[in-house]
Amino acid sequence: MPPWKLKSMRSQARGWDQAGLATALKVVAVADADVKGAADDTAYALERAVLGVSRLRRS
Repeated sequence: MPPWKLKSMRSQARGWDQAGLATALKVVAVADADVKGAADDTAYALERAVLGVSRLRRS
């Protein structure tokens, strides 16, 4: 991986711990299923995912 990509990834990873990142990936997976038909209201599923992921990031 080129050094510039590593630098970019490090800056994006700030504010995340391992547990928060794992939970955020689960939230996104549930939202993916919901948007593809598992939920009745796809717009609400997306909103719920965005709010859930944003709450998981450390300040």
